[in-house]
Amino acid sequence: MNYKKLAQASGCVIFEESNKIYVVEQSRKWIATFRYVLILVTFIIGANGIYSLISGWMNHRSLPLFGIIFASVALFLGFILFLIHRMKVKADNLSPDELNVFCILDTDRGNLLGPQNTFLAPLSAVSFTKIFSFTSSSPDLALSWPGGKIVIAKGNFFAGGIRPIVDVLNKHLVNPM
Repeated sequence: MNYKKLAQASGCVIFEESNKIYVVEQSRKWIATFRYVLILVTFIIGANGIYSLISGWMNHRSLPLFGIIFASVALFLGFILFLIHRMKVKADNLSPDELNVFCILDTDRGNLLGPQNTFLAPLSAVSFTKIFSFTSSSPDLALSWPGGKIVIAKGNFFAGGIRPIVDVLNKHLVNPM
């Protein structure tokens, strides 16, 4: 199948294939936040290591031990960042067939379908809403219809928020936000 990625943010990826929009769960959602924290810690430890090395040599100490330790830890964390980046690139290149499908928007027939192509509701009855999240400053995004509701994106500031997903859904749903 030939999928085109329309949007990706906060643990949700939207693909288009012919006249169907696939809303899928992104694998490895933890990477964005972990990467941010790891970059911050690496920078702080690395800056302290460089400062300790320079001040140790300027004070004519034979071996600025703390500087060497901090710089080594920063290099190790930089290597971990490299591995995390490779993992993210792999996760970003997965197709919908390899991911968990939340739902499918069949724009030809005007239906919302479940993960196994089961009918859930007509697209005219589907809307999406922002939901307050206790664990994040970004809101969650939910698709709702008369028979149910599903949270498709857990808002994450470090993973792009929910705006890219909202923009794509506004183009394809009858009841935009």
